[in-house]
Amino acid sequence: MPTLATMKQYQPLYLKYRPQKLSELVGQDVVTRTLSNAIAYNKIVHAYLFCGPRGTGKTSTARILAKSLNCESGITVEPCGQCVSCQSITNGNSLDVIEIDAASHRKVEDAEDLINRVNLGTYGSRFKIYIIDEVHMLTDHAFNALLKTLEEPPKNVIFILATTEEYKIIPTIISRCQKLDFKPISQEKLEKRVKEITNKEKINIDETVISFIAKRSNGCLRDAVSLLDQISVLQVENKPISSSEVFELFGIVHRTSLFKLIESVLSFNRKESIDLAEELIKSGKDISELFKDLLELIIDLAKAKIDPGYKNKLKLELSGDLNILDKVSQEHILKIIDRLHDTQSKLRFALSQELQFMADIMSMLDEDFLVSVSELKIRIEKLETGRVGENIKEQPKAARHCEEPKPRAEGVAVSDEAISQSLHESKEIVSSALSEPPRNDNSDLDILWQRIVGLIESNPTKTLLAQSESYLLQLTKEIVEVGLSKDMFLPRLDQDAKKKEMILKAVNIASGLDPKLIRFKVVPRQTKRELFVETSKLPEAKVELKANIHTARSSDDFTNAVSELLGAKQIE
Repeated sequence: MPTLATMKQYQPLYLKYRPQKLSELVGQDVVTRTLSNAIAYNKIVHAYLFCGPRGTGKTSTARILAKSLNCESGITVEPCGQCVSCQSITNGNSLDVIEIDAASHRKVEDAEDLINRVNLGTYGSRFKIYIIDEVHMLTDHAFNALLKTLEEPPKNVIFILATTEEYKIIPTIISRCQKLDFKPISQEKLEKRVKEITNKEKINIDETVISFIAKRSNGCLRDAVSLLDQISVLQVENKPISSSEVFELFGIVHRTSLFKLIESVLSFNRKESIDLAEELIKSGKDISELFKDLLELIIDLAKAKIDPGYKNKLKLELSGDLNILDKVSQEHILKIIDRLHDTQSKLRFALSQELQFMADIMSMLDEDFLVSVSELKIRIEKLETGRVGENIKEQPKAARHCEEPKPRAEGVAVSDEAISQSLHESKEIVSSALSEPPRNDNSDLDILWQRIVGLIESNPTKTLLAQSESYLLQLTKEIVEVGLSKDMFLPRLDQDAKKKEMILKAVNIASGLDPKLIRFKVVPRQTKRELFVETSKLPEAKVELKANIHTARSSDDFTNAVSELLGAKQIE
């Protein structure tokens, strides 16, 4: 083991691999090309303003520009890095390249001191260069004091201002500088740079860890290299560093575990979802970080659903298939994203973050979670308008015999007695229609199916049938055949014995038949079928039934008319 006398001070990787030439800048192609051309064509201006996020190379670029202008071999795009001037700038002790931290020198007195020093000559270099970092920290008075000097400095003086918050700089300063914008570095370029450093430093990590470093650094190269430096400490001799060790080091949940939770939530597997959520909480991970990682993964799944290339890449990262994406809608995924994002913003005000996390998971397992707020508003409005018609008196039967049926006003409800009588008579007609050979007009089956759906006891089952745009294909004593226009919820309807039992029970009540088998078919409806009932078969209440249906056709609101007339609860 080395002693204190022989121990050499360790140089962090982000300093060791700091770019020393414009060609070594990562992810800043426009900046590199602009400054290279300015040097090559002798178009160096007296003031630059470098703007961009932290860790994207602003200060490093300022030092590289200073070396290119003061290199002893001449003004060049590729400074030698070996001369006294280049070495002193690299080490930060050059007398002609002065770096000022505006956060600690922000007063007007500091600006006046800088103005007095600007007029002094150089110490053997071509240019005296002032690099003012975090320039947005200067006060307004300090900015105003610098205006004249910044606009017309001595011929051999160059100002390079760097900031992460451009909006805090007064416009008069920006107008006197040539502004260059530094962009966050893309994930692909970060991964490439991290791989180069791991090869040079012989750090043995896999692609999963490299991808984790690039994502966690959020476009900041300095953060990425610092994370790699921290991870490299885990390596023992030449043994590879496992991804589980890295995630444990940073207190991060592995994405495969998060994907299992999301997959169970998307498939409405209640028991498995709750068990997995409890395991994550018991692991002691930070709940706010857990929400963030969960949100990032579900966003990746949303991107994978619309981008096959990204889907293949995500498959490799998660080491599993993504078949669940073929079974759920994009709207379902977006609703989960919206819920997690909304909760994440309120998480710090929660009495218990763990309970909030469990409550969110359980709420997303409710099938009514898919019902939108706009749909709920429509339901409430229909309930409120339905109450308006409760006080309207029913017309005498004789009046209905004599008068031509008039379309019912929108929002007016039919009385319970009229509904009961209409249902009783329509049941006989529908039963007789079922015994007849199939016709192109399937209106009787539509009426019967609306009644069946209204008699189902489970609201989630009604919701699934409504969102699948279901309709009745065939009904016999042995079998019920239900058509689905959309296959989104076919697995949950076809594989749930309880849902089938409830539908068969409703069929028995509505039709008097007692079939034992129910079958679902994905058969999209080609055209909108109109409801038609022959008035010759309808006594009394049937005339009113036809009038209401006629109104529904004319207002293009077929579903609402049948649901209100037959007493079924409206399902959106």
